[in-house]
Amino acid sequence: MDTKSLQSRYPALLEYMRAIGYHKVTIARFHAEIKRVIRFASLPEVKSYDDFFEKMYGESVFGVPKWKSREKKRLLNQIRLFDEENIYPDNTFYRVTSARSCYNQLLPEFKSIADYIGDVMAERRLKPTTIVTCKNCIGAFFLAICNDNKISRIQEIDEDMVKRYFIRDNKLYLCSGSVCRIKRALLDAAGHKHGDECARIANVIPKIKRVRRMYPGLSEKNKEKVERYILDETNSLSNRDRAIMLLIYYTGLRSCDVANLKIDNIDWQRGFLHIEQQKTGAELKLKLEPIIGNAIYNYITTERHKVNIPNIFLAADHHYRAVKPATIGAICTRAMAAAGIDVKSCRTGTHVFRHKVATDLIETGINIPTISALLGHTKPQSVNHYVGSTYHRLKQCALSIEDYPIRKEGLL
Repeated sequence: MDTKSLQSRYPALLEYMRAIGYHKVTIARFHAEIKRVIRFASLPEVKSYDDFFEKMYGESVFGVPKWKSREKKRLLNQIRLFDEENIYPDNTFYRVTSARSCYNQLLPEFKSIADYIGDVMAERRLKPTTIVTCKNCIGAFFLAICNDNKISRIQEIDEDMVKRYFIRDNKLYLCSGSVCRIKRALLDAAGHKHGDECARIANVIPKIKRVRRMYPGLSEKNKEKVERYILDETNSLSNRDRAIMLLIYYTGLRSCDVANLKIDNIDWQRGFLHIEQQKTGAELKLKLEPIIGNAIYNYITTERHKVNIPNIFLAADHHYRAVKPATIGAICTRAMAAAGIDVKSCRTGTHVFRHKVATDLIETGINIPTISALLGHTKPQSVNHYVGSTYHRLKQCALSIEDYPIRKEGLL
């Protein structure tokens, strides 16, 4: 493996990491791993970063725990990005680069289709993680059909092969979401040179309606518990967590949007919050209530470390990087538990508060397009599954039993 470029350029990488606020321990890890790569790159069996990882930290290496192996894989991925693609780290160890094994095992013809689909999704400004998930899904579809039927060209795929992939033992093998994702991806390939073949395959995929599971939201009693807890400034809730909880409780923002919220997104003079949503890429403008703005301001001025990071909310243990969306969900779950809610018997995380905001707006009689706009949906139809889970709406659908006589022995 050629590491001449890495040897000459890695000091610039370490200097860059120091400049943007990486912790010295993380920089030392990068430095040590780069030296290890340079040292063992001359071995004949090491021809790529994947080969290096398998030799040093793979499952066949005795004594390397799984958590260590995963950490090293992320670290090597960042070094590889810098070495091969000149991409510098951005204060996270996690960076989506390409679809995983299914995509990588595809034949060039099928891989070009997956790449084209990814480019189409990128033009729609979808998240990199969404694109990777879709490429994995379509990659697994093509790979399974090719391996099971011993074919190598898309023209050889027929209707029976497609149906055998989705239906096994007279049952649907995949969830409805995966089926819809594969079909949508194939239709996105319309502009590819094999677009007609992709459309032909999409048309023989079994028609399955995507099912959204309904679940009960927060009860009025639990809403009061959470609100009382996050407004009580005498409890142990930190300023950061209080600001996050108020923001989610009253606006229903997604965790990824809260984690990506920057100081420039807030118009303090006019009292507005203006963001580009991470999930859809669409712009969203919301009124910033004083109680939320004051909580954010209090966190910035009293608790937030003074580092050169645009994101408002920083990680509690690593002040040199922004908080992660998963941490936002954990904060919500901890707050619910501290408020006295049995988190084992109900749904938790940020989406339960998004559900709460939607159902509250529905109960007040606000029209669906307005609710959809406030929640940042791209389509008004996205609100429909919230409508079906509101207690009063479900009550309206109930039938009276007055017209149906019940025998005495049927009564308790």
